[in-house]
Amino acid sequence: MWDRTDRLAQVLIGRMATRYKGPLYQELMKIRPQMAQEAQKVYNLWYQDETGFDEMYGGGGICHDIANAIVEVIYKNIPDATAGSVNLSCAENHVLTMVYLDEEGYVVDIPYHVYETGGGYSWTKIPDVEFSPEDITFSFVHPDDVRGNLEND
Repeated sequence: MWDRTDRLAQVLIGRMATRYKGPLYQELMKIRPQMAQEAQKVYNLWYQDETGFDEMYGGGGICHDIANAIVEVIYKNIPDATAGSVNLSCAENHVLTMVYLDEEGYVVDIPYHVYETGGGYSWTKIPDVEFSPEDITFSFVHPDDVRGNLEND
């Protein structure tokens, strides 16, 4: 038997699920293939020599350029949205995309472990990676959190 707290939780979870699949989510899903294509272009230009050095990135990775490419795709296709790249230093130093429109907000990312190994500011390219739309992940976050992160970054 459900008590009042359980029913409230059901309602809140239901609202979250509804938001998660709102208009912005639907638009982001439509452009996943373009996001993957643009990320692939960044990856394909990344050349590391046998020591792991690249003329443009040094010994670092490409997550910031992938995030910026995803932001460009969002702005070309969803001009009313607000998007930007955000540097997160949680378990790793990683740059990802955040986007919001009205009452929807998302983290959009290709997790770094898909295309590089390493940590901090030292990354090694995983060879022969081919991005697919399924590599693009979306995580619902409150739009106020997205706004705050974009204003602070």
